[in-house]
Amino acid sequence: MLAIARNTSLTGTVKTRKQAILTINRDTHISASMPAIEPSTFFKQTRSVSEIKTELLSKCFEAWCATILPNQTHPIKTALYIDTFSSSGYDEAGTAAFPLRILKRLYASTGTRTDYNELVQPVFTDANLSDLSQLRQHIEGLPYYEELKHVPIVLENELDHDRLKELLHELFPTLIAMELFGSSFAQNLLLESFNNSNSSFFMLFDMNALKKAVTQKNIEPWIEQLFGDKLIRLKEFISKNRNAVKREDFILECFDSIFKNRGFQLATFKITSTDKSTPSFYVLYATRSEAEYFIVKETLTAYSEFQEDGVPLFGVNLAHYQTSLFQEHYTYSILNLVKELSEKVSSFNYKKIEKIYELHSIGTNYTKDNYKAAVSMLMSQGKVMILNEKTLQSTKNITLTSIVKFC
Repeated sequence: MLAIARNTSLTGTVKTRKQAILTINRDTHISASMPAIEPSTFFKQTRSVSEIKTELLSKCFEAWCATILPNQTHPIKTALYIDTFSSSGYDEAGTAAFPLRILKRLYASTGTRTDYNELVQPVFTDANLSDLSQLRQHIEGLPYYEELKHVPIVLENELDHDRLKELLHELFPTLIAMELFGSSFAQNLLLESFNNSNSSFFMLFDMNALKKAVTQKNIEPWIEQLFGDKLIRLKEFISKNRNAVKREDFILECFDSIFKNRGFQLATFKITSTDKSTPSFYVLYATRSEAEYFIVKETLTAYSEFQEDGVPLFGVNLAHYQTSLFQEHYTYSILNLVKELSEKVSSFNYKKIEKIYELHSIGTNYTKDNYKAAVSMLMSQGKVMILNEKTLQSTKNITLTSIVKFC
């Protein structure tokens, strides 16, 4: 399980456990969403795992839906959303958690241009069977339960699991939300779903738990299957390197490569508690759809801290990453971006800035604004000219649709 449990704040202080359930005779109607919070301020206060999941996964869910709905070439009749750490449906404060919120979102979309209700088959499970039973009761008590086009599947018995197997066999577009160390079911589902080219993953994991999993004497079979021969390299690197940050970076690099080698694009976000110098845990989103990747990346950017040159760090409470006085010490910087673009003139000449972003930014921290800044620097150095996309006349006005002509 995550080191930060559902009843634990990101400062690491365990709260008194409260039952996050409502009795059956209590009104199960979900009120309007919580007051909107600016992404840039969301992590200014401590957040529980449930709050983070609800905030970030709701945005990733929208990105996923946005990329599968417009598919007119191969119309999609069904898509699966599988939540493997559903909880009872309410957090410690009695606020509706993600499963109930997403059902409300599906219902609210009924009959609209983006009718998620018609498309999405929701599936819920949790390692805590008591929570799962309570979740089923809450779902069935929703005033719009009968209006949901796909009856939510709550995996409590063999019939439910058999139904899920049938759906997975159809290779529908699938979004799986999981705590990497939350349950054996989630771990097996991860391994099985690699072969579905339409699978996307929203994962939360504690780096300390991942580090332990790949270095302990008796490696669990699913870890061996997941990492394969990378385990030998990991153990060798960790045994020879005592730097905690370098160890963590290498473990994450190996973990990322598992997905990249299977054709996934990855968006990673680090969440560090204020009383630690290393990330407490990670959010990792994996998809084979570039369009989906770009939407998720732009979404996570809004929550991130930034270097002084405007490049996002894709994380929060990462003060130790921002102490460098020289941009060249950063992995990603505007200076480095300028250098990289200058070295690949043939790839980017006469391309729009937004196209250069699409071609170059995958797997980096760079945003569209970073490319505009880099092109502006190249222009000031006399290395490029900016052309208006319609007239092809030289201009000083830099937009995403501006065409970059290298001199």
